[in-house]
Amino acid sequence: MALLFVVGPSNVGKSTLLGMLMATTGCRVITSDDSVSKRHGSAGKHLPAVGNKRFFEDTVDCVRKDTDALANGDVIIDVGAGALQYAKENFAAVEEWLKTGKIIAILDDPVEIAKRDKLNRSLDDYSAIELSNIRNAIYGLADRLVNVQGRTAEAAFPDLKEAVTALLPSCGLDGPKPDKAG
Repeated sequence: MALLFVVGPSNVGKSTLLGMLMATTGCRVITSDDSVSKRHGSAGKHLPAVGNKRFFEDTVDCVRKDTDALANGDVIIDVGAGALQYAKENFAAVEEWLKTGKIIAILDDPVEIAKRDKLNRSLDDYSAIELSNIRNAIYGLADRLVNVQGRTAEAAFPDLKEAVTALLPSCGLDGPKPDKAG
């Protein structure tokens, strides 16, 4: 089984783009937030309840259980920003997990990302810069970058599809296919 991780900041369009990919190709996608929510309730509530390190460990455990349940075939993993946004505390573990597969990073305008971070997470300027530096380290691990800056999901979709084709050619990019796992 080959894994392809898709990473990027909150609200950059990861889930939207991967939903489009699933609908048009039949690629199997696991969303890390959904994996956590199935087992622990809302991922957004689980993170503050258990802390950053434990949340990351739970995310990896839940995603591994979901990929194992698929038994075979390749899988794309939509890595929720919550699992990675505080990677400073456990960057080595994040790096180790992501290196078990290929990585696509979805990028947007850094100024817009910083504005969203400050608004959504109530971050001061220093914390927003620190978070940006952590993301840049994670993006440095990426095999492919997809820049969505100033584009709609529909306009960015061909770039994602091309990146997936290059990194996970067995995904079934010629049309929807039924999920054989279910």
